[in-house]
Amino acid sequence: MRLFQISHDELLNRLKNKGLVITTGPFQFRLISELPSISEPLHRLYSHYPVVNSDEFANYTVRLNHGPGIRRWIRQQVRFGFEGKFPFEPLPITHAFPQLEWAMNWCISTQAHQYLIFHAATIERDGKAVIMPAPSGSGKSTLCAALIHRGWRLISDELTLVSLTDQTVVPLARPVSLKNS
Repeated sequence: MRLFQISHDELLNRLKNKGLVITTGPFQFRLISELPSISEPLHRLYSHYPVVNSDEFANYTVRLNHGPGIRRWIRQQVRFGFEGKFPFEPLPITHAFPQLEWAMNWCISTQAHQYLIFHAATIERDGKAVIMPAPSGSGKSTLCAALIHRGWRLISDELTLVSLTDQTVVPLARPVSLKNS
């Protein structure tokens, strides 16, 4: 099943309860959140991604909830939780969906030790991958987006995974993260 086949009400229900289990690349993420603001961008940007039953195995369980204390109601915040810990300070609630993307990247970067991981965009044409490592904000996502609109295939925009067993590049295509204007 693909995410677009789930109604908005069902998506909200899954997020609030057992979680939405979505597949991206070789990973399955269980997304749990009480924040309705992430449901619309999730539904729009991940519409064609595979979704499995909430009881299925997930490599990572990502929780996004309100910040602690009074921040639940005044100057609201979003807080990322993983395995009962909160590795980062809460962010303004307007950053809820970017926080989800960053949380997914953090999970892979810190837990997927079966791969050599580069902070790089990767595209492919004719069976050859081009890995474009660069610092954040240098334009690799913009270049990647331009090239995929010119016949290249997106492998990854943010994290490039190289298998340690056979040295192949493993696809991890998620929505390209273009910032600002």
